[in-house]
Amino acid sequence: MARISLNEVKDFDPSFANIKALSTEEHPIDEIVKSIETRIVEKKPLEHEKGKKVGTLDWYKSQAEIIEEVHDVVLFNRPVGNYTVGIVVNSKSKPIPDNLINIVRDWFYLDENLIGGMDVIVKKADEKPTSFQITGAVAKGQNPDVVKGIINNDLMCLIEGGATSTGINYFGLNIGETLYLTQIYDVLMAIKHILPTWYITALSVDITPRSDQVLVFGEAKIQL
Repeated sequence: MARISLNEVKDFDPSFANIKALSTEEHPIDEIVKSIETRIVEKKPLEHEKGKKVGTLDWYKSQAEIIEEVHDVVLFNRPVGNYTVGIVVNSKSKPIPDNLINIVRDWFYLDENLIGGMDVIVKKADEKPTSFQITGAVAKGQNPDVVKGIINNDLMCLIEGGATSTGINYFGLNIGETLYLTQIYDVLMAIKHILPTWYITALSVDITPRSDQVLVFGEAKIQL
């Protein structure tokens, strides 16, 4: 196995200036590479924290939203007194799974994320189902039941995230985010199987949840 002395390194990339050798003894070249790679990997999780002071609400939000299962969160400072942070969490899949509370809470009790003296309170966002009625007509030769399925799928993608039948990718609504009637129009207008002779009725023109609620796809009564 080839060996190299750390004192013999001539061409050194300055971007690795913060990586320090533990000694100047001779080491196998693969040990040196592995040591450098390990330090790079250890630094990567900190990239998203640039500009965010550890322990602030922005820091807690950025930390929670890098968890794979999390869609978005909102935070409340001191929800039950000093030294507490309240996190309301929304998941990428619906309904929001109960175990997401423990996943997020455990994340903040890892050694690298633990802030001394702070308690993290996590709860799921309250899911508010949407409800609207759509009346329209299908293009000649189209099966109304198939078209209803397309409409339901595309509206669900708009609200909860996913790719519509026309290939449009939606991220899904965040906690507290309003669903605008114009967004529903855009989805329906992109579906080629229905004629532009329809109208929509809803509980209100735009549907706005509370700051701790997230809209989910509920019921769409479709008459074609």
